Amino acid sequence: MKEQVFISYSWIDAPVVKSIAEQLRSNGYVPWVDREHLDLNGNLRKQIKEGICSSDYFVLIYSSESVLQKSTWVEFEIETARNYLAEERILQLDIDKKKVIFTGVASNKAFAHSLHNAFALTFDKTGSQKNQGNL
Repeated sequence: MKEQVFISYSWIDAPVVKSIAEQLRSNGYVPWVDREHLDLNGNLRKQIKEGICSSDYFVLIYSSESVLQKSTWVEFEIETARNYLAEERILQLDIDKKKVIFTGVASNKAFAHSLHNAFALTFDKTGSQKNQGNL
């Protein structure tokens, strides 16, 4: 069974998220991204909680711009992940620093490596973002 990765982000960072999700998918992971999984006519909080709880990993993707937005949805997702997932299953990607941050000791080195590579492939040699499209 493929491992699922819940991706938490602000829509301002959607182009980066799209690229990372595509890279993870090509490496055999199942990314859980709101625009692909949410039924907007249903209970969003319940769907998000179920998505997080059924995921093997939670990845928060953020930038200085998205932090300024203070999304209540991202805050809800972080709180839910902290309540239901082991600390080593929660990771962060800092877009500005181009850095993967491990909250705990990553329990799966293969996933950590895939995530790092997906993030690296999102940027070209000059540091500019690739695949700048909408999710």
